[in-house]
Amino acid sequence: MNPTTSRYRCLASVLAVLAVACGLATAGPAHAATLTLVPPSGEFHCGNTWTIDVVLDAATTDLRGFSLVLEYDNAIITPYAVTAGSLVTAAACPSFLNWVGPASATSLQVDVASLGCSASGPGAIVSIVFAGESSGTSTIGIRSGLLRDGTNTPIAFTSNVVTVQYDCAVPVEGLRWGALKAGYR
Repeated sequence: MNPTTSRYRCLASVLAVLAVACGLATAGPAHAATLTLVPPSGEFHCGNTWTIDVVLDAATTDLRGFSLVLEYDNAIITPYAVTAGSLVTAAACPSFLNWVGPASATSLQVDVASLGCSASGPGAIVSIVFAGESSGTSTIGIRSGLLRDGTNTPIAFTSNVVTVQYDCAVPVEGLRWGALKAGYR
């Protein structure tokens, strides 16, 4: 065999192995994360608030940061407070949280990044407290988002939609019969 041909075959084999290895290294996570809004439904009344947690599934590892946009009916409920979930706050490194709400009339944006370490599920990554505006039912869902791992690779995800009922009864005022009759003259 010709020494030049042998070198080309060897070089071609090495390049093929490197190409496969590089392809595997940049393939990213095969698992699509599942984000679950908990509880799946609920009800609250005048003077109270309602909290949902965004929970990361157990199979997701190496979550370094995320940005989520949640939708809701702002005529019924509005966000009151947003905090990092227990999975983020229990991590071995500090984290950064920023929320803009409402980002539009019907949504809020939450950005969280772990500064130096990753989180692995299961656990709550963010908690959102809602206050009531007027009686009715609103759905809450993740309209869009981006999860990233330690190599800044996007992690695909799926999520659910929850329903919340806010009830604020109309106050009943006692009226004397004479005052009631006077209103209809």
